[in-house]
Amino acid sequence: MVVVRRGHSLTEAIVSSKSHRRLASDCLLDTAPRPLMVADMVSESGDWDWARLCGVLPPRLLEQVGTVLPPHSEAGPDVPSWRLEDRRIFTMKSAYNHIFCHNGNDDQNFPVWKRVWKIQIPQRIRVFLWLALHRRLLTNVERERRHLTASVQCAVCFDGPEDMIHVLRDCMVARSLWSRVLTEDQYETFTQLSGEEWIRVNLFAPITVTTRQDWPQVFAIFCWLLWKNRCCRIMGSDYMHYEELLARGNRLLDECIRTFSGSRNSERRGPLLIWKRPASGWIKVNVDAAVNVLDQRAVVGGVYRDSDGEWRYGFSRNIGRCSVVLAELWAILEAIRRAWEKGYRFVVLESDCADAVRMILGNSEVFVGHSLVAAIQSFIRRDWQLSISWISRDCNVCADRLVALGRGQTATVMDYAIPPIELFELVMEEALVSV
Repeated sequence: MVVVRRGHSLTEAIVSSKSHRRLASDCLLDTAPRPLMVADMVSESGDWDWARLCGVLPPRLLEQVGTVLPPHSEAGPDVPSWRLEDRRIFTMKSAYNHIFCHNGNDDQNFPVWKRVWKIQIPQRIRVFLWLALHRRLLTNVERERRHLTASVQCAVCFDGPEDMIHVLRDCMVARSLWSRVLTEDQYETFTQLSGEEWIRVNLFAPITVTTRQDWPQVFAIFCWLLWKNRCCRIMGSDYMHYEELLARGNRLLDECIRTFSGSRNSERRGPLLIWKRPASGWIKVNVDAAVNVLDQRAVVGGVYRDSDGEWRYGFSRNIGRCSVVLAELWAILEAIRRAWEKGYRFVVLESDCADAVRMILGNSEVFVGHSLVAAIQSFIRRDWQLSISWISRDCNVCADRLVALGRGQTATVMDYAIPPIELFELVMEEALVSV
């Protein structure tokens, strides 16, 4: 259960795949008289040697390697950590809760409804989850038990009896959908559990399957869509193939994020926040990141403006597959590195990710992206004036829009000497209303 968060290794990217580890090991042994070390996969410039890595790792893992910093003295030492705690420190409570969720318990000892209630999803999906956890879904197996049908066969794939786990995971349509949402290794773990235990783990201990912070939402939404789709097939109404289910689930997840974040913002008191210009002679850099809810592909970007609000530079970059917090840390690191290379020595950097800022400033107990934080802190110690602070999303609209444009780009990196046409009016407007 202990995972080593290596500050300068490939472990974070490839430790989860036994088959890929064997493949990489065999290939390395075939091409060298001794096993190659991680440092052997680094080029003379200090970057990953992609020509060599492409010969031993499949494309999906290469995308994960791209989000891990190569070995470097400033990345810090290897650090053992406990992945079930945000602080990465072992506690009996976290171990107990993990075992508790896996073994299953009755409602007197396991407050299922309270957990379901906290998931940020529509009420109708919460009710669906409650029914599923209490074996109240009217599948054909359950209908046959109640003498409501003579056949237990699945009406969608006609492959075996239709119980709850078949509809939500093992049916042909469900398998096609989950295989698109999860990686190959995650899908293997995903299919090992059964019944209510499978639902409990994915809702209440999602780190067992994937480290995605939004996984309970994603899981609940797609389970509900699969059940709704099954009912539509039986009732003869609109039936969707898995591609349409993916698209609809993605849209519903975006709506949930906007709705619940909007409800929190509506409670905020005080004047509307706007982007503020930096002091004379300084450059302000606003950064943001976005992670695709389906395949975890991340895009980062930054906008550089001067004390007059004039656009000085902008960039967006596809970095591979990673979590939201890691993507936000990458956005900060990329922006700082480019500011240094361009000769800016008085820089204010703003990010709307409070967790990332707290980790960089040493005010967080969360232990994520150790090597990225160390690299950022090494830049801070250089001979220049650099401040990093949190900013509201209301003041980070330009960077957010730039990253949204980057999600559709085919190039790995895009540099903008002038604002993209989609941002031109926004940049002008913020320059006029800023103070």
